[in-house]
Amino acid sequence: MPGVKREVPEISVSEVARRLPELTLLDANPARRYAKGHVPGAVLVDPAAVGEVLPDDRSTALVFYCRDRSCGAAPAAARRAMALGYDNVHVMRDGIDGWERSGGPVSTD
Repeated sequence: MPGVKREVPEISVSEVARRLPELTLLDANPARRYAKGHVPGAVLVDPAAVGEVLPDDRSTALVFYCRDRSCGAAPAAARRAMALGYDNVHVMRDGIDGWERSGGPVSTD
């Protein structure tokens, strides 16, 4: 229905770690936070311009994340991807903070 926010499925930090090679990770944090550290292979994405960085294959497994559960940028970007026709979209709600707490590797390149 128009005007209704669609719920984006969540994916846990441990599930992302297990499936990392097959996922496309999109970091919706501000650029300075991304530069400080992000999940290896993650692409920085501006939630307002998400369509500019998404792959052509709309069945690609996409995982959006930002800082933590209090951050709304990742869910907003994920909903935009869903509105563009992507159907395999998730949000890692614990974000980069949860990733780091779990001992996940962090990249600064």
